[in-house]
Amino acid sequence: MDRFEAVDAPTVGGWPKPVARANPHELLSCVTALATFGDALEGLGVDPAEVCGYVLGWSLAYEAGASWQYGVGPEVLHSPVDVDRLDYMVRDDHMTGADVLNVDTGRMIAAYTAHPDAGLALSEQALSAVGNYLEGRVSLYQWVTQHHKSVYANVLLQRLLDELERARAAPLVTADAVLDEGIDDYWLFERFREAAADPPSEAFRDLYRRFRSRDFAESCWKHRLGYGDVIAADAAEQGAYSRWLVGNDTRLERLLAERFGLPEHEVWIERSYVPEYEPAELRDIPLAHNGRTQSVAEHGLYGGREFERAIPFVYVPEGYTDAAVDALNERFSAEHGGAGAGDGN
Repeated sequence: MDRFEAVDAPTVGGWPKPVARANPHELLSCVTALATFGDALEGLGVDPAEVCGYVLGWSLAYEAGASWQYGVGPEVLHSPVDVDRLDYMVRDDHMTGADVLNVDTGRMIAAYTAHPDAGLALSEQALSAVGNYLEGRVSLYQWVTQHHKSVYANVLLQRLLDELERARAAPLVTADAVLDEGIDDYWLFERFREAAADPPSEAFRDLYRRFRSRDFAESCWKHRLGYGDVIAADAAEQGAYSRWLVGNDTRLERLLAERFGLPEHEVWIERSYVPEYEPAELRDIPLAHNGRTQSVAEHGLYGGREFERAIPFVYVPEGYTDAAVDALNERFSAEHGGAGAGDGN
């Protein structure tokens, strides 16, 4: 905190902007760098706080007045074409078997260059790869990250964790546990397995069975086209319908559970757990040529592609999807698209 204040970093809600806008795993990486590797980094002549700044997309040295080159370093980890994205895109495509990606990551990285005004940029060597990168990123997001089964699996794990923590009356995964015990996915799955021997609740028993057998609930729609086909809203009102579902999720889950005589833990209304891609962000990729830069959009590589927006999903037991859609449409129409409805939670 002090180091960010020393360079007059802007604040959001009383916190330095890089900290306030960071994801939890980024903050945990900073804590790990300071608590576990701080002495080792200092022994190498590296400022641990600068490492944290890089993780959060900032260079404290640059903000303190160092040359522009210092500002390029963080962009290797935090930019529309950073190495983290290139890594997880290829890894997710391979591990899921999606096969929707055709990106020459070697060419992209070899094309990294730096510019005093634009910072991290791509040289003309990447022209043949940038278009594939943009299209591949959208496809991977649409057909893997936001796939209805991916969303369900993520929430299923979170619900299992919630049930177990409720029984323990204490959080199971904490920053201290990660640092002191080195907990990971396998550690968490073992805690689930142990708890299943004497389930803390009926909900945990059923959710763990689903997790172990991959017996996922039915989604009332599987993609945006299906969503538009069944909801009681035209294209212009789909956003309002989505906001109504997400803003009243608990109330609507209870409504469906009561109507069909189902346990509440078998009816979920969930939105994708990742933020939407922002077209403006993907357009903000500088290309360097002959000492000047222009954006991907200016060069014409981006085109007019519209990016898919996240949609909510409604999960119910097999055989209830049509009835659930009818019930939701009936309620939505009665509430005039959710106008004036509270969060219902």
